[in-house]
Amino acid sequence: MDLEDWYTACTEIPRVVPNDLTQISMAPLGDGRAMVVCREEDDAVNAYTDYASERWLILSLTSSGELERERIPGPPTPDGMVGIQLATLGDVVVAYGGGQFKYLEWGSGPCWFMAVYTIATGEWETIPPTKGPSIDMPHVFTSGDTLVVVGGYKKNGFAYGTWEWSVETRVWRHCGRCPVTVTSSDVGGLLGSAYHLLTDDRHLTFANKTWETAHKVEKRRVLLSAPLYGRHMLVVTCSHDFKILERGDIRCQIFDSVSQ
Repeated sequence: MDLEDWYTACTEIPRVVPNDLTQISMAPLGDGRAMVVCREEDDAVNAYTDYASERWLILSLTSSGELERERIPGPPTPDGMVGIQLATLGDVVVAYGGGQFKYLEWGSGPCWFMAVYTIATGEWETIPPTKGPSIDMPHVFTSGDTLVVVGGYKKNGFAYGTWEWSVETRVWRHCGRCPVTVTSSDVGGLLGSAYHLLTDDRHLTFANKTWETAHKVEKRRVLLSAPLYGRHMLVVTCSHDFKILERGDIRCQIFDSVSQ
């Protein structure tokens, strides 16, 4: 998929993913396809309540540059599950959740959710609970042939542990401590062999099971990052302390990992 195809796909997403859906996560499936998970929003019932449900979609980029969508069955999820993240790991997609929204408490709490989708068969497998990684809004990505879960929340504070999971062995391994607080709201992208994580004021890299702080950045809220080509990444930010997001708050930049 070249840059023109990427542009077409991005401009078509609002048409195939309606405006009443929020909390979107997407993972590539290959052959111009991607999986999307999002939550329904209702005028009477906010998308973050126990009563909202997930929608699981397959988006396909056609030869004419249009996006088609197909709704698919998702895995069983706990009621009120929020913050589900998707990550492609070889020939599977891993869905790892976030937290469980508690309507009466108006907040979320820890809740285990993990499932594996086999791309070739379209079948889901639920992964049983385990001790180790945070189950309350951590950041999720892939590095090599492993899933990485880092940060999130724990009782009375933040979690800093970094955990790797292999789809082959189904074993979790602790691989160090992240130097800053990281949650599911932070974004990043894989460039070459290193994962680049962008928080509000830090640029971190993760490679060979090790975190490094590349440099501090201007304190802005990172909305989106997407790998483009080679070692370049599109980064979209806005004012950190915005009350109402305005057009002037948005800043788009091309990040070059080689020159940083």
